[in-house]
Amino acid sequence: VFAGLWERREVPGAEPLDLRAEATWVQTWVVGGQRQDRFVYRFRTSAPQVEMTLPDDFEGRPLEVKLDGLTIPANVSDKVLSVALTPTESRQAHTLELRRQTQQRLAVTVGLGAGFPKLEHAQGSSPVFWQLIVPRDMAVVTTPDGMNGEYRLGWREWSWGRQPTQSQADLEKWTSATVAPELPASTNEYLYSAFDSPPHANVRLVRRSWLIIAAGAVFMAAALIAIYTKLGRTAGFWLAAIIAAVGTLAAY
Repeated sequence: VFAGLWERREVPGAEPLDLRAEATWVQTWVVGGQRQDRFVYRFRTSAPQVEMTLPDDFEGRPLEVKLDGLTIPANVSDKVLSVALTPTESRQAHTLELRRQTQQRLAVTVGLGAGFPKLEHAQGSSPVFWQLIVPRDMAVVTTPDGMNGEYRLGWREWSWGRQPTQSQADLEKWTSATVAPELPASTNEYLYSAFDSPPHANVRLVRRSWLIIAAGAVFMAAALIAIYTKLGRTAGFWLAAIIAAVGTLAAY
């Protein structure tokens, strides 16, 4: 369903390795002071080996590696992960998964980022999705540079608002990744996409209680304006207030 959404482009100066990237999905899950990052790469190649350059923050941390659903040793040297494959005459599809866990505390407002491993010598570009899962009481208030939000307005359980266009199950099917347990309803999900994998992505999170306080302060200011000034008696003022309220509801 995703394969035809983007036209692949050749990368000038790429190594002449028979390696074609098809899909990238990154899932960042933060809950209970712990963080798990899951990186999934779908590619085709006839080469006997592929290499991935790891971000600096991978150094010294345990790394789980799966190739086509089977756990393999994490062969890392100088920030480069080497993965041996069975050489074939024609391109074969493979799914490479990396997982790591770290500590991640969430304050009232906090920046959260992810560095993306790079599949070296891949020809062309492929779509990438970053799925961010945070506790229910946290809201993302920015969009990563170079990426677009993938969401629709609708219901989830008893909650109405922004819902991601693709679920974890959809993304697992797209990349042929191993199936993980379903996400609990007590989380907020955000989904972002790009035409090609960026080196990193960053967002800012704010506790929902603070957003409610801020919204209350804005409402109070609007009420005071309506009571004590002529501006509050104009139709344009209330139209702008309604548009701002609807926009805030749709965003968070």
